[in-house]
Amino acid sequence: PPEGSLNKPDLVAPGRSITSSVRDGGYAAFNGTSMAAPHVTGAIALLRQLYPAWTPEQLKAAVANSALDLGSNPFQQGSGRLQLAEAAVSSYLAVPNSLSMGLVDNNVAEWTSTQTFTVYNDLDTAQTVDLSIAAGLPAGLSAELSENSVTLSAGESHDVDLTVTVDNSVLPYPSAEPYSYSGKVELNNGAEVRQVPFALIKAAQLILNWDVTPTFVKIHDRTSGGKRLTIVQPGSPYYVLLPPNTYDIISWWSSGNYTVVNEGVVLTDSTTKNISQSEASHVTNFQLKYHTGEVQPVVGRERRVAIWQPSTGNGLMLGSFGGGGQIPFSGFVSDMSEAYHYGVTGLH
Repeated sequence: PPEGSLNKPDLVAPGRSITSSVRDGGYAAFNGTSMAAPHVTGAIALLRQLYPAWTPEQLKAAVANSALDLGSNPFQQGSGRLQLAEAAVSSYLAVPNSLSMGLVDNNVAEWTSTQTFTVYNDLDTAQTVDLSIAAGLPAGLSAELSENSVTLSAGESHDVDLTVTVDNSVLPYPSAEPYSYSGKVELNNGAEVRQVPFALIKAAQLILNWDVTPTFVKIHDRTSGGKRLTIVQPGSPYYVLLPPNTYDIISWWSSGNYTVVNEGVVLTDSTTKNISQSEASHVTNFQLKYHTGEVQPVVGRERRVAIWQPSTGNGLMLGSFGGGGQIPFSGFVSDMSEAYHYGVTGLH
């Protein structure tokens, strides 16, 4: 979403070198989410049996609140690594299990955001839960709770507000994705320590509007590798979060081989760029020929056509010709400066 307001994943689980059964019998080790997801599914099934009255949201909170913090940000680890034994003895829950504080408005000197979570007492007796903000927030970012302790009677719940404040003159833009700052609320009843991570995004928004949805887009600042986007959902606008800077935008349409280069787009807090496929007004044709003008056969080999910036290598592969025989490559390209090359890249 444009607001950058969704914290995912909720947690992580073992997914490397996991032994699993294989078709036709036997066992083998596998990696990936296909191994991690069954751990979480099994954990939720066991908790559902143990606590049949819990809602799906409470079951998710149980595994997330009790997860082992691995020290990464919430966009990498969620609350941390699954700990079923800890989740199974939860006498209180915090819902939702993470708080998305939103996208910082960089046009104001001081930005605040408030989100609410609910603490549930799952005991048949009263208990007190202490709350605090974990240490480690950077200068320019502060967080405050509406209450530092809640006493809950049997089965009672209570809402608590978390307010974060950003001093935009002090807190810098993060230089790498996910362009976030994060922290966590720690809860402690004297026996169980639980957590609710929170995160905010501090980035500028590049809002792209195309008259025809492209296939690929490359955005870079002429110094780094940039960001390549595969546009899988047609329609505009398309929101991209980036640090403020000056960027080049390369848009490519596979249908018809249209390429548009927009150079020097200045991104401040929020910048909108309208791009039309019709900007690719120059017709191009590539065909290998000998110096005599005779067509050169390239049977079994392939030539690739690309647009790129030699100083950084940033660019896009646009297509290929040859391989099974001489096949000309044609397309359309926009104006561009001498910083870019457009042509045949080599033999493959």
